[in-house]
Amino acid sequence: MKRVFLLILLSSALPKALDKPNVIYILADDLGLGDLSIYGQKKFETPNIDRIGSEGLKFTAHYSGNTVCSPSRAVLMTGQQPGTVYLRGNVTENKVAPLDPKLTVLPEIFKAAGYTTGAYGKWGLGHTHVEGNANPLTHGFDEFVGWKSQTIAHTYYPTTYVHNGKEKPLKKGKYVHDVIMNHAMQFMESNAKSKTPFFCYIPTAVPHAAMHAPEGLHSKWRKKYPQFDKIIGKYRIHGGDSTETVPDVV
Repeated sequence: MKRVFLLILLSSALPKALDKPNVIYILADDLGLGDLSIYGQKKFETPNIDRIGSEGLKFTAHYSGNTVCSPSRAVLMTGQQPGTVYLRGNVTENKVAPLDPKLTVLPEIFKAAGYTTGAYGKWGLGHTHVEGNANPLTHGFDEFVGWKSQTIAHTYYPTTYVHNGKEKPLKKGKYVHDVIMNHAMQFMESNAKSKTPFFCYIPTAVPHAAMHAPEGLHSKWRKKYPQFDKIIGKYRIHGGDSTETVPDVV
């Protein structure tokens, strides 16, 4: 599974942040460089990402640290190169490979520099909700909102999500990305008013399979690419041979 990520770095124009700019880091799962219209893509439209890129910095030679999910995140967090980082491949189902507490990782460096930190999305480096275990909060993040584990992070309509180590219920049919992104926006909006700079890490699960989305987000593309509907209109149950039709989602 080839995996390339998008990095966007934004600096605030406010005078208080000139020496320490606010940083927003978006890590998109399974997104290729050629999938964005800001990099010349003609078939798909990504106007919001394009705007962020045009107002921030675009990176044309910044590659993920690995071809799959967890190891690439380990490289990003530790700064180690793929050949020496502790995690060389995705772990098997129901297992995790948490960061070593002895390592100094990216959010801790931001904290040492006086930043407020938040992470929103797919952590991929251990559980995020098990009491007594290392989680994003123990590695330098002030707030975390996302999935409870790497395995469940490919479910876009889960029954629960995690906020600061606590597992919380979701209503049936609730698109979890909306919940996660709302928290991320609240973090940015509230901290933009502060004199303290912030680091906002947003490792989205989209567009990783199963590529589900509410009807209002995908109806346009069903009409534009009807040949794909037979394939992506259903998803394969993880670990099984059957398929389940998903109403009102891709």
